Amino acid sequence: MASITKRGNSYRITVSNGYTPQGKQILETATFTPDPDKTPKQNEKALQTFAMDFERQMKNGTYLEGEKITFQEFARRWLKEYAPSHLEATSIEFYTRL
Repeated sequence: MASITKRGNSYRITVSNGYTPQGKQILETATFTPDPDKTPKQNEKALQTFAMDFERQMKNGTYLEGEKITFQEFARRWLKEYAPSHLEATSIEFYTRL
């Protein structure tokens, strides 16, 4: 379950992402900033949706941990992790050559 903490004008969402080999809990965080043009009720719903999506990404392993990577590294990961289950073999071969 995601933990939501108000911090000034934004909210911090914290999700547990397992434990290190030393037994320390791994906590991942994301920030949600409400839209000033929406009502408080709409922002509350958007916050809950954001928190659920963030937690789902953690559990599925699709969150990139906020790291900055080069396009080359992203392309390698995409070809290795995403492409095999979503593309035909010929498309993967073509993209690999590119």
